[in-house]
Amino acid sequence: MPVPEIEKMYTTANSKRPDVYQLRAEALDRLLNNEEFVRVLIHIAQRRGFKSNRSSELLEGETGKLLKAVRDNREFLRQSGYRTVGEMLFRDSRFTQKRNKPGDYRHTVGRDLLLEEIRLVFAAQKQFSNPHASQNFLEEYLSIFASQRNFDSGPGGNSRYANLIEGMIGTCTFERSQKRAPKASYAFERFNLLTKLQNMRISHRNEDGTRKSENLSDDQKRLIIDLAHQKQVLTYTDIRKLLKLDENSSFTPLTYGNARARKEVEKSKFVSMPFYHQVKASWQKNGLDMATLTPERLDEFGWILSVWKSDENRRTKLAALDLSSEEIESLLPIGTGKFGHLSFIALRKLTPLLEQGLDYDKACSSIGYGQSEFLGIEKTNRLPPVSHEQITNPVVLRALSQSVKVINSIIREHGIPESVHIELAREMSKTFDERNQLTKLRNENERTNNKVKLEIANMLGVSKVSPIDIVKFKLYLQQQERCLYSGESFDRSRLFEPGYAEVDHIIPYSISFDDSYNNKVLVKTGENRQKGNRTPVEYLGVDPARLARYIALVDSLHLPRPKKNNLLRDLSKDIVERETFKERNLQDTRYITVELASHIERYLLFDMANSTQIKRVVSVNGPVTAFFRKRWGLRKDRELGDLHHAQDAVIVACVGDDLIQRVSKYDKFKRSYLANPKVFTKSFDKQTNTVRYVDNQTGELFTWDSFDDTHLALKDNLFPQAWPRFRDELLARLSPDPTYAVHMANISNISKDLMPVFVSRMPNRKCTGPAHKETVKSPRQLSDGVVISKVSLSELRLDGEGEIEGYYNPQDDTVLYAKLRRLLQEANGNAEKAFASPVYKVSKDGKTSTLVNKVKLSEKASYGVMVHQARGVATKPSMVRVDVFIKEGRFYLVPVYVPDIVRGLLPTRAITPGKIYEEWRVIDSSFRFQFSLYHNDVIKVKPKGRTVIKFKDGTERLLGEEIVYYKSTNIANGSIFVKTHDDAGEVKSLGAKTLTIFEKYNVDYLGRLTKVHDESRLEFKLKGR
Repeated sequence: MPVPEIEKMYTTANSKRPDVYQLRAEALDRLLNNEEFVRVLIHIAQRRGFKSNRSSELLEGETGKLLKAVRDNREFLRQSGYRTVGEMLFRDSRFTQKRNKPGDYRHTVGRDLLLEEIRLVFAAQKQFSNPHASQNFLEEYLSIFASQRNFDSGPGGNSRYANLIEGMIGTCTFERSQKRAPKASYAFERFNLLTKLQNMRISHRNEDGTRKSENLSDDQKRLIIDLAHQKQVLTYTDIRKLLKLDENSSFTPLTYGNARARKEVEKSKFVSMPFYHQVKASWQKNGLDMATLTPERLDEFGWILSVWKSDENRRTKLAALDLSSEEIESLLPIGTGKFGHLSFIALRKLTPLLEQGLDYDKACSSIGYGQSEFLGIEKTNRLPPVSHEQITNPVVLRALSQSVKVINSIIREHGIPESVHIELAREMSKTFDERNQLTKLRNENERTNNKVKLEIANMLGVSKVSPIDIVKFKLYLQQQERCLYSGESFDRSRLFEPGYAEVDHIIPYSISFDDSYNNKVLVKTGENRQKGNRTPVEYLGVDPARLARYIALVDSLHLPRPKKNNLLRDLSKDIVERETFKERNLQDTRYITVELASHIERYLLFDMANSTQIKRVVSVNGPVTAFFRKRWGLRKDRELGDLHHAQDAVIVACVGDDLIQRVSKYDKFKRSYLANPKVFTKSFDKQTNTVRYVDNQTGELFTWDSFDDTHLALKDNLFPQAWPRFRDELLARLSPDPTYAVHMANISNISKDLMPVFVSRMPNRKCTGPAHKETVKSPRQLSDGVVISKVSLSELRLDGEGEIEGYYNPQDDTVLYAKLRRLLQEANGNAEKAFASPVYKVSKDGKTSTLVNKVKLSEKASYGVMVHQARGVATKPSMVRVDVFIKEGRFYLVPVYVPDIVRGLLPTRAITPGKIYEEWRVIDSSFRFQFSLYHNDVIKVKPKGRTVIKFKDGTERLLGEEIVYYKSTNIANGSIFVKTHDDAGEVKSLGAKTLTIFEKYNVDYLGRLTKVHDESRLEFKLKGR
């Protein structure tokens, strides 16, 4: 049948045309005409069934569900006596619903069954003298139907996508000419095991009840390594049993929360060697000797099984290793996953050093890894782009690439740096779902704090509650209303009285630099003074009886394990822990931060002449930034916009070795001075104009020109500043008019012409995306600007008046509509809850009940994409950009959608409110093109009338002449959605047509703006055209 006739067959409605499943069943018993035969063959070709070309899929989770459905349907077909799949699907009641649903594979059949059906249909049609059921046609049809390329081989010909997996493997971090090793290899799994063992610390309880943490001994490591080769998954419970640890020992990587018992926590996995154990199981199952396999041979297996997925390719590659067919077949079912960051060569160099007990960093340094000289890299005053081969995670790659561009822009403007300080936002390496989870956690914490704040306000009869009061009260409740150091109960009525109770760092901040909740307790002020610059165990240890009472109290409380460890830690007996505390809490050790730091260290040339500091790249941990922000009296309110990122960047730049030392000395001095001022001798140095304090016991000298021995504990301004009047200057520079703010603050030695900070954002100029939404809707009323679709009950929502939003013609069945609306209202609009139980529709005569899964909704649609030979319409295609034209002083917006790009034609219709797309105004030569706007382009606007800009803090003001970010266009009314540069305010509906100023700007990485002139309208250049 010619193609035009086939297309006409599918586009022409014909109510007398039989169901195609009926035709598939009848094809075995009668002659099909040409149209019917074509419909059957096309229908089967579009639903080819399941066929895997790799044995390893038999072991994979989601595929397991699918394979079970295939087996069940094959068995049902044989038992029920149906001749073909088509006959079964048409005649059996269990297949009334033909399509699968997400996660449900009940209607999936194997491709072999469909091949049988094709042969039976052709045989029957040949018997009925169908002239088209020839052997040649059958063979040609089958060759097309059954063809399936291997994923790892990729497309045929000279496609650049051939050998897909091997081409996507990145290069080794250190051995740049080598590909990364697969995680499914013995070398990687042993390296991972040794790294975890080196990082593990076990916290033991001393005889006096205090705690001490230590690394594993060599003998303990050997025992765990042996067990890891015997058990598929090694848990902390296994290690506790193996090492015969007592009940009071704990593992430092684990968080022993209140919610779960220790036994539950320690059931979590410590390490596994899945590849090694899969090979071992397959080898032994086939009676093969595992002892014949060397580590190198196991790695060869891992490489082949990770790079090649199809059985055909795997057999070819494994055969080259001189393996027997029995050995090859035993390896085929093994599934493999991702790749690590090191090559086999690097792993084999580092593993012996890890076995000797070296940390990973020291092992790398000992063989020159990480040093630019070793890597043959010449440092320059610009950072090169981050390699796509080096970083394969797209989220991390994008974050690092943007960071490199920002750093290079700063260098071009200000010259070679003395050092680079890094703190990457937690969100930068997170996926969309992970960022949502972070937001959810923040919101939950905010709700908890608001609840506590309200309780304190009611208790004190005040309207304003300070953040420190919230911390005090939360600790007060957590500690069951007792001072941990004295064991005495707090007087609730005096809790917020000055000088009565204080929040103390359990491990002094000068030692730990840990400002987390797990290093804070609420104690009576007198106890805190006496404790001074010591841990609780060191403070109370001078009185064994008192120390015993303290340990018993801590043990009796339901506190998180990290907090208990801090409370019971005796750093006087754990010198290693004391020395590593600060460094561990100062450094940001996340993968993304480490990668950026090593990229800078590897390639960037620093200014060595003007600075002698040893550490050139400093990665600052987020909690450290938060601590300095708080102590310097700076706020971080995400709801007020994005300028808090600029504020944090300045703080991070200040956090260097000098400031850390000053803060450590300050904290140590303050604690010691408050505990016993008489220990110090005070003097005044006239030459340097500084106050000097000498510790009479240690001889240590403390000097601050701002120190005052009166009310020392209450004077926050004594905390070391980055420089004099640092806070005032920072706030002035972050203000909308920094020149005026600096003048009003009377800050000298600063330029008089300061520009306000402008947040730079990257425009999204991608021309990709879905051409339309997946749901296909009815176009019957599209001419009226309305489309109709069937949706599941779980998608129903109530509008502001308590009616079902968009319900189509409720008058057609008022009883059903009333029932659905009532269920939604009873569930407070939660459709999942409302329709958790099945809903039935009763016929008008009351005799039958029909299950309701979906109902019709209608929605307004000015624009849609016709699909399925114009039998359906898909709405809301992705808008790539909007093109702005001007005529007679008025602006006109022409949306450009993904379908326009696919067609390769520039649209010529401008948004006309209240009209469908076909009735929009046509842009002709009388209109002048201005510019194209993409998401996050910068524009200057000035409305003709009164337009209000609303801010996140609840305030609002009139929008004047302002530079803002363009976000999107509303085709219903021709308005644009804009936001202020710092994301603090927005105008959701700004009429574009009557703007008196409408200009486009470019913004660079440093926030500098330049106006765009004479932009040309960009044509579409599609690849392959």
